[in-house]
Amino acid sequence: QVGQRIDWRRGRAFGGRRSGTGRGGGRSSRRAERRPGRGDAQRPAAAEGDGAGGEPAGTAAVHVRLADAWHPINPDLDWLRDTGLPALRAAARAAGRPRPALAARIRARLSSRDLPPAGRPTGVGSLAQVHDDLARLAEMGAAYVVLDTNPDDPADRRRAEEDWVTLRTIVERAPVTAS
Repeated sequence: QVGQRIDWRRGRAFGGRRSGTGRGGGRSSRRAERRPGRGDAQRPAAAEGDGAGGEPAGTAAVHVRLADAWHPINPDLDWLRDTGLPALRAAARAAGRPRPALAARIRARLSSRDLPPAGRPTGVGSLAQVHDDLARLAEMGAAYVVLDTNPDDPADRRRAEEDWVTLRTIVERAPVTAS
């Protein structure tokens, strides 16, 4: 259902803002591991039969059964293309249901120069690099992309006006594509 959250520990949906268990839930309850060479990016720990989004095995089926869209947060684009989307497609095929739409959330951080590709998070880099990331997401069928200006470290928080400049720059200077 639209607007429902998933309790990943139990693979079930619930409405409202909390699970009602009093023990948390959602992404904060998942194990996470630091990925070498990825800066501050975290990804849920991989398991045998890893599900979509690097989430615990079986959650791809939950996305297919309950969600209208899949919202991977700060996905590595190669992983998304090679692992995440194929897992979601396979779960949809097995359930005889359509694949949920891709609606990724990526960082929105511009630099004045190109950043080295190794370890560069999606949505971080020069304007050309961020536009390339958005084009790759579009090629993968992203219905929506959330551009997230929120920093990894709260100490790095900028004024809202600066975030609006970043978002406006990304959108207004995007290359025009034929549809």
